[in-house]
Amino acid sequence: MDRFFRSCLGASALLIMSAPSFARKPSASPDKPDLKITVYLYNYAQVSATLLGRAKQEAARIYRAAGVETEWADCPRSVDEVPEYPGCQTPVGSTWIALRVLSRSMIGGLGLDPSKFGLAMLREDGGFGSLALVCSECAEPLVQGGRYPYGLILGGLMAHELGHLLLATTRHSAEGLMHSPWDRRDLEYAAHEQMLFTPKEAQQIRAQVRDRMRDRQATPGPKPGCQGEPVWAERAVGELRAAS
Repeated sequence: MDRFFRSCLGASALLIMSAPSFARKPSASPDKPDLKITVYLYNYAQVSATLLGRAKQEAARIYRAAGVETEWADCPRSVDEVPEYPGCQTPVGSTWIALRVLSRSMIGGLGLDPSKFGLAMLREDGGFGSLALVCSECAEPLVQGGRYPYGLILGGLMAHELGHLLLATTRHSAEGLMHSPWDRRDLEYAAHEQMLFTPKEAQQIRAQVRDRMRDRQATPGPKPGCQGEPVWAERAVGELRAAS
């Protein structure tokens, strides 16, 4: 599995990591979103199904509040697992994002700072970013021995890194999910499932998802590679810039 993991990491060593925070205001959004993105999830850290399931639910809640539905596709961690994940073998396009959940040792092996929580890759040519990484073990200190729910914290981290891609920016906000760094008050919001994008960010995310959906309809999506993992974010590093 180690060789499979390394072969799928490509240009990730050029990324800058981030420490996101959580929202204090609700996002303005329609009750029934008609916008949707697909997240191809690679659980390289082997997070338990229960914990990861809770994290996906929390990330989905955050995006639903912003007016965007998320469809999650679990994908293989090794070559041997590829036949078990046919959903990761289908053609993909602008509305998909690859999210890799990594361990602290994997982050360290890439030469990245293991004290940070996640990162995302944006394209310098203005194209749609499609790769985000989250370090599940790096978030453990925030849980504070169980005081704050691990699944909710991890779900917030996942939503934050995906947010960099859908907002197409490396910047953080003064408040809300994209604020950084977080503090005790932020963790309290996370524990009560109150972290959200700001209304302005939610509007920007909906606009980009609409653009992604139109782009997908206009042009055929690339086929996934790396034994099922989408390859768009693995292309020339000159096309990418780091999002912290």
